[in-house]
Amino acid sequence: MRLSEFRVVAIHLAGAIAIVVSLPVCAASAFSKIMINEIIPMIDSTYRTIPDRDHRAMAGLSMGGMQTFQITLANLDKFAYIGGFSAAGGQFPDLKTAYDGVMADPTAFNSKVKVF
Repeated sequence: MRLSEFRVVAIHLAGAIAIVVSLPVCAASAFSKIMINEIIPMIDSTYRTIPDRDHRAMAGLSMGGMQTFQITLANLDKFAYIGGFSAAGGQFPDLKTAYDGVMADPTAFNSKVKVF
């Protein structure tokens, strides 16, 4: 999959830019790679952004919430604000092991993520 196979719409609201991505069905790992390697660089090169983790957020509803968790929690070096609303996802027997253990140390996690 390539970014060219997606429909990307930018919405400007109150000084912020919301990017809506309409994607074909693809593996979560493929979408994650496209988001990190293509969509974010495209946004940063097209719009006036502050391209660092302290000024980057991702949020999603339902399946988008699940994708938000998959992408952001695996890339905490790129996101400081994470929002999952009614996020689909599955059950985690232990939060210390979910998402490769990013929440195993609550103090470290809280120092990296500003809003969860």
